[in-house]
Amino acid sequence: MAGGVNTYGYVGGNPVRYYDPYGLVEWTGTIEGISITAPVGVATFLIKLKSECVKGQRVTANIETLGPAIGVGSAASIGGSEITVNDNHDYLNPYTFNGWFAYNTIGISIGPSYGAYGIQIGGNGMSNSPTGAYGTGHGFGGGYGYGITGNPGGAALTSYKFEKCDESCK
Repeated sequence: MAGGVNTYGYVGGNPVRYYDPYGLVEWTGTIEGISITAPVGVATFLIKLKSECVKGQRVTANIETLGPAIGVGSAASIGGSEITVNDNHDYLNPYTFNGWFAYNTIGISIGPSYGAYGIQIGGNGMSNSPTGAYGTGHGFGGGYGYGITGNPGGAALTSYKFEKCDESCK
């Protein structure tokens, strides 16, 4: 097997939470931001991601987003959580994060929180875009606010760094 002895290694050993049917690069990190809706407003997010190890290298990337916010619930929310996305490449390309941004959430938080999300960073806004990174998930985070929000807009890669890694690589 190309993936090694662990047949679920391609999804971090967790086939229930993650999937990667095409062997694409996984990025993990955090998203922090503020969204003001009443019911239409503005949202901005800072995203910090680190790629998995691919051919002896890994990339850390910082992305900033800005766009309108549409929501039902609290007029303003601030918070952050961990995220995981897969890009549309089998090689490391931090420029994939430039372009469209969409972050849709549902949850409630008063300090600690739990919610669900769908996210697209980069690409052209279409689900079949050859660029961009996509993810869905759920988990714990932190912040203040409640409701259902949609945050479309633009994403810009502000910095990145390639580094060597010694982990088992794709």
